[in-house]
Amino acid sequence: MTTANKSQLLAEQAFALVQAAEGEASNDAKAKIKEFSQLSVEHEAALKKAQLEWALLGQMTIAPLDTKQKAKLFIERQCVSLRDQPYRLIPVAAILLIAVMLLPLFISSNEVQNQTLKTPTIADIETKKFKTAYGQQKEVKLSDGSTVFLNWNTVIETRFSESQRQLTLLKGEALFDVAKDTKRPFIVAAGNSLTRAVGTQFNIRKLNDSDSHVAVSEGIVEVRLSQLQSDKRTLTVNQGITVSNNALGELESFDAKLLSSWREGILVFENKPLSQVLEELDRYSAYSIDDRFSDNEDPLVSATYFIDQIDNALSSLAFSFDLKLKTERKGQHTLIAVEAAAPQRPN
Repeated sequence: MTTANKSQLLAEQAFALVQAAEGEASNDAKAKIKEFSQLSVEHEAALKKAQLEWALLGQMTIAPLDTKQKAKLFIERQCVSLRDQPYRLIPVAAILLIAVMLLPLFISSNEVQNQTLKTPTIADIETKKFKTAYGQQKEVKLSDGSTVFLNWNTVIETRFSESQRQLTLLKGEALFDVAKDTKRPFIVAAGNSLTRAVGTQFNIRKLNDSDSHVAVSEGIVEVRLSQLQSDKRTLTVNQGITVSNNALGELESFDAKLLSSWREGILVFENKPLSQVLEELDRYSAYSIDDRFSDNEDPLVSATYFIDQIDNALSSLAFSFDLKLKTERKGQHTLIAVEAAAPQRPN
């Protein structure tokens, strides 16, 4: 979807929410609008624009006068009254003098309030991109005090405003240690998932263009699909979830200590299917690993390997599970085919 089409879609969704909420003061309508505005700074801006357009159409209730407007209206009314009743000049003059003296304070207060409630613009959004190459890990300190640890071959983009902290995991894997800020939700988009946190620590791995895996080691996070849908899951410590095929999976249990083992340069597996272990090793190898054995030949693996010694890991697996490693060349790439060894003929 192009940027223009995405902006148009957001505008239509925002306008539909504002239109549906007209005349409906229910908590459900308010919750939907609040939920939409918190998805991203773009959603928030689209909602503000939709509300303004609805007001211009004359469909929304006009907002009450602010302090500055009330002060001006008070002075104008008193001046009209004095023309009809001159004897009130002395007491009213004293009131007007006080009003004029306090007017700058009212204006200053109103300007501060407007600055707090203003809609984020492109200039208000701080956008940055961080990435790592193959064989590289990086620790990034964000402007809000949060820390992000990037695994190999990872790219993230941050978009911060006064009301939102939005990040996108474009590829790879990252561990997020979130600084607490209840006024600015910390939201990470990865494929079709959105993970929302306030102050916590969690890991996200992007599996492909649309799928991802989220796991929590501290605090609580909420995971939902990127579309505006009610389906969501709440994860606590030692829980994870996989988002695939545009659907939320079942909650999984795991040991939080294993979550960040890649930061120490090691991979820890506990009763993981051999096919999943090979898939994980493939991420850190200089070549492609091709799993060529059937599902019924997928034994469980419990082992610890070093990220920078993938060859030793493959040799260990081949010895332990009687596997055959076959090297093939495909263009400029090297392929390691892993298959079950042929059974030995009896003597």
